[in-house]
Amino acid sequence: YMLANPDPGPDPSKHIRPEAEARLVQEAVRASKFRDSVDIQVRVAADLSTMLDGINDHSPQIVHFSGHSGAGSLVVDSGSVATPAKQTLSYDLFAKALDATDRKPSIVVLNSCLSAVARKEVLKSAKAMIGMVESISDIAAAAFAQQFYAALASGQSLDSSFKQGLVAVEAVSLSEKTTPQLFARDGVDPSKVILT
Repeated sequence: YMLANPDPGPDPSKHIRPEAEARLVQEAVRASKFRDSVDIQVRVAADLSTMLDGINDHSPQIVHFSGHSGAGSLVVDSGSVATPAKQTLSYDLFAKALDATDRKPSIVVLNSCLSAVARKEVLKSAKAMIGMVESISDIAAAAFAQQFYAALASGQSLDSSFKQGLVAVEAVSLSEKTTPQLFARDGVDPSKVILT
């Protein structure tokens, strides 16, 4: 679970709370049916090396990014304490990093604005990807993640977990109910993908 918010900027409407989202997800999983089968590793101030280290250390079934992104890249953290700065990680390089591992994650969740465009590259390695087709509010992103992971950790399929996440988004922001999208590689049926 990679979190990055290196430059919140002066506009309060653009401030996001990925760390609060991660806490909500951890609480939802802790309350789930198969909580003992789920291990969430959270990485803050994430960048490319953070992701590679996490994949190497844990061989996760899911790689999740929460933060800012745009039509071509994720916004990651420079890792500097003295002068924090944002850096970009292109979707192409992100996908190459996923592919450069022996045990590739099955699912990638990019819980950030305009991230759905990464699907072409990401699906070369992962079985499925969830991305956002347009900007998503912090409230909707957190609601989606919390319910999505609660469902997965309760034994629901990827498809049903995704649908539950959409219900959670609709409950908090009707206008964003179609922003999250699920994409699967050819030959992969999300209703048959069960992780717990």
